[in-house]
Amino acid sequence: MVDTERTLDSEGNRTDPARVVDTRLIAQIAHDLRTPLASIRLDFDLLSDEEAMAKMRSNPRQRERLILNLGRALERMEQQITDLLDIGDLQSGQVNVED
Repeated sequence: MVDTERTLDSEGNRTDPARVVDTRLIAQIAHDLRTPLASIRLDFDLLSDEEAMAKMRSNPRQRERLILNLGRALERMEQQITDLLDIGDLQSGQVNVED
């Protein structure tokens, strides 16, 4: 948990807690985006591999699974990016939160 007054950074300097939270948030978002991105990369590599594609032509279930995986990964990334943009709008005051 972040101290409500000031926190020391890695060099021993006092930092604003909001900056610490922002840094941690950015690190978490980057981590969360890497997971679906890695899945998309693997699926792309399979689609680019002629031998793998030849096997998939003979196994439609494998092809369907690949397409499903790609769709899910893209949906996760889209949602994460939308959430990130919403956070940015909230922080800039462009969006009002209503009860």
